[in-house]
Amino acid sequence: MEPASLKISDLIGNADRFPILERWDFFNHAGVSPLAGAAADAMRLYAQQAEADVYLGTNWYIDVEKLRILAAGMINAHRDEIAFIKNTSEGISIVAMGIDWQWGDGSTSTFESGQHVYATPGNYNITLVTQRTDVSGFVCTDTIVKSVEVINKIPAQITVAPGSNCAPYTLQANAVNTTGATLVEWIIYDSSAVPNEIHVTGVTATHVFDKPGSYSITLIVQSAAGCADTAYHQFVVLGTPVSVLDPALTNVCGNDTTITFTATTISGGDDSIIYKWYVDNQLEGSSNFFTHQFTTTAGSTTPKEFNIRLEAQNGGGCGQASSVTGKVILNPIPDPDIQVSPALVQQQPNYEFMFRDNAPSNPNMIYTWYMGDRSQQTRDGQQVTYQYGDTGTYKVKLVVKDYESGCTGTDTVSVTILYVPGYIQVPNAICPGCSNQSVRYFLPLAKGLKKYRLTIYTTLGQKIFETTSLDADGSPNVPWDGTLNGKVLQQDVYSWQIEGQFRNGSEWKGMMYPGKNKPVKAGFITVIK
Repeated sequence: MEPASLKISDLIGNADRFPILERWDFFNHAGVSPLAGAAADAMRLYAQQAEADVYLGTNWYIDVEKLRILAAGMINAHRDEIAFIKNTSEGISIVAMGIDWQWGDGSTSTFESGQHVYATPGNYNITLVTQRTDVSGFVCTDTIVKSVEVINKIPAQITVAPGSNCAPYTLQANAVNTTGATLVEWIIYDSSAVPNEIHVTGVTATHVFDKPGSYSITLIVQSAAGCADTAYHQFVVLGTPVSVLDPALTNVCGNDTTITFTATTISGGDDSIIYKWYVDNQLEGSSNFFTHQFTTTAGSTTPKEFNIRLEAQNGGGCGQASSVTGKVILNPIPDPDIQVSPALVQQQPNYEFMFRDNAPSNPNMIYTWYMGDRSQQTRDGQQVTYQYGDTGTYKVKLVVKDYESGCTGTDTVSVTILYVPGYIQVPNAICPGCSNQSVRYFLPLAKGLKKYRLTIYTTLGQKIFETTSLDADGSPNVPWDGTLNGKVLQQDVYSWQIEGQFRNGSEWKGMMYPGKNKPVKAGFITVIK
């Protein structure tokens, strides 16, 4: 067969596995066939091991046992049903050649080469009887006997520490009764790990399986005589649900609120999730969604916290190592109480009010007063004083904000300054020699007067000044300058009397002094030098 310019292997075949296809188009037949690359590698390795150690330093028997297990698994057979022969021809010839194996334990076999399993230890004589019929019909028989000693294997037995099989699952396996064993080997198959086949030696093996799935481990126990036994353990690792609750933190202003919580759960392979909702360690719900009403005592001045805890488990009892937690905080709403002085209603010329929040003081509170006039001014503080510029009714609003919680409360009050058709305000001292022009003269502040009389006396009752002069607005316009007949009087206390009638016909009642329960139309003035 010569190399071809265009080879079938250019179209079909796997030259990586069968190197011969790189040079030849090979047509297989029953007699001879090329070796695959993997088979050739295995034969070379076998030759090297046979030359150097034979079975003494190799794992031939263990490898054969593993191969039998794998082959049995491929065809759904038991490993004891698997035997290896050289080729098809040998298998066909076994019966025809009349080979009879007598194993010494009462059982026989007819294969050319194979194996026999002894159930119990002991000394056995193995007899091989072969027969062949020649062309003349004569049967030729040959017999050979060999003695073998079968030694007990050390049974491979696996025990697994009890515990939850929820991911991450820690497998703790133990090989039981391995006294006398020269090798105790574990093969752990974990498809989620790299590498996915882990070999461990020793009587114990530990491994963490991070992901859910079906897994297995193999235990191989070998005695000093080279006898090996194998045990298997298959198990399932369950997924662990991971949950998040929403809302995780709720701040509410008030003493009564209802909140609905939602759990978002990644089930880890099991959709049957069991929920448990706890409020302050009391079980309150078992469904998703969870609605609960939170209340606290009315009038409370301190925040009330409620601790929320969610436990989520799948049908296998797997749940997060730690519960999912949340919190609800009910914050008290500030309750301001405005107090006004001197009164809610004043008359001209009194334009000033003092406002105070009568609620208990709290350093966390921020006070903002909206004064209600056209200037739209505001004031800060628990107590403020404000002077309005005109008569009218003003709606004052106080907003109190808790700095920590952000909760706000409001209170409002209306104050009124009444328009008075006229009024009189009388000073109580003058300073004729002072540079301030406004204090050098005694001139009552008044408006809306129709009639007016001011008289000033000495302490002995001597009249030293009198006037009835008013301007067009009904205001006094002639002051006393502290003199008599053009001469400045000495520093002393003098008395005054005023009679007045307003344009609306009402009589001026007089000045209201502290400690007095009715107004008076007379008073004292001090002349200061």
